[in-house]
Amino acid sequence: PDDSMDILHYVLEEYPKRREQIKIIEHETNRGISAVRNTGLKNATGQYIIYCDSDDWVMEDYCSYMIEHVEDRHLVMCGFEEISDEQVKFVGKENTDKVEKILKKDFLKYREQGIGSPCNKLFELKIINEYNLTFPEDICLGEDLVFVMKYLKYMSSTIIFLHRKLYIYQNQEAITLSKRAPAV
Repeated sequence: PDDSMDILHYVLEEYPKRREQIKIIEHETNRGISAVRNTGLKNATGQYIIYCDSDDWVMEDYCSYMIEHVEDRHLVMCGFEEISDEQVKFVGKENTDKVEKILKKDFLKYREQGIGSPCNKLFELKIINEYNLTFPEDICLGEDLVFVMKYLKYMSSTIIFLHRKLYIYQNQEAITLSKRAPAV
């Protein structure tokens, strides 16, 4: 119900060279973020999948730096900053060019680094297509972690963790999200 399509058409008029890189999928009803991401996965044609939520932003070299560190059948993950109304929370202890290889079995030890979100990660589309990986549409909390864990099952044994903070997570929905959590 917003003006997203008007904005997109304006961008296409302003940047005609980008037109062939953008695929517009119109007439989708609002079925939730998992359905939207699954529609994107079905229509993707590139080598990689990378996400940025609409209220967040990324550093200028977010995509290029992540792609620079790709290795076949690996997951690439970058550091991030969390910003809320009250403060900037620097997640983790460093913002360096350090590149660390993490064994898949140790992935959960990095929960402070945003392991449950797809937004600070670069996925290989061939793995997603080969195993028909999708986001679960029947849950509204934790669906991102389910997708990431399914992806981990089919990739190689190593995650490439870039300590550079390339993703900026704007946490203004913490209260909204907690209201969506099922009652216990």
